[in-house]
Amino acid sequence: MLEHYDPLYTVEETASALIKLLRSGKIKNIGVSNFNVFQHRLLASHLSQPIVTNHIELNLLQSSAIDDGRLDFIKEQYSKPMAFAPLAGGRILNGKDAKAVKVRKVLTDIAKKHSVNVEQVAVAWLYKLGALPIIGSPDKKRIKNAASAYAIKLSNEEWYKLYNAAK
Repeated sequence: MLEHYDPLYTVEETASALIKLLRSGKIKNIGVSNFNVFQHRLLASHLSQPIVTNHIELNLLQSSAIDDGRLDFIKEQYSKPMAFAPLAGGRILNGKDAKAVKVRKVLTDIAKKHSVNVEQVAVAWLYKLGALPIIGSPDKKRIKNAASAYAIKLSNEEWYKLYNAAK
């Protein structure tokens, strides 16, 4: 997995090194993280194997991938975007800034309606978008919340209420 694009890297050398790692069996697939559409295409144009994933930060407080085309490109290439930091590093649950507080209020209202918690609704928002959240917590409660969020069926109106609250 290549983390973040490096504007100073030599794409040919990087692609060659990745192919060598694949052929030697040291890696099974090539993935990237936080590449935009053009960075992804540039690297892919020098590879004989496809890039199989692009992990992006995607959550209610960081939704730029929806607007800048990355989400659509990922769906086109892989079908399911892999979204890390689904709770914005805890900011959705505990953030004191105006945006986090505003989003949390809407999350709370929707959570009450579905008889679930705020965390589950935040993850359900990602599922409704077609994303697969990457849960980076070893906390069993967090993992259970993420798994159970799949069963929450947000309406389009609820999804957009949350999306617009974050704008």
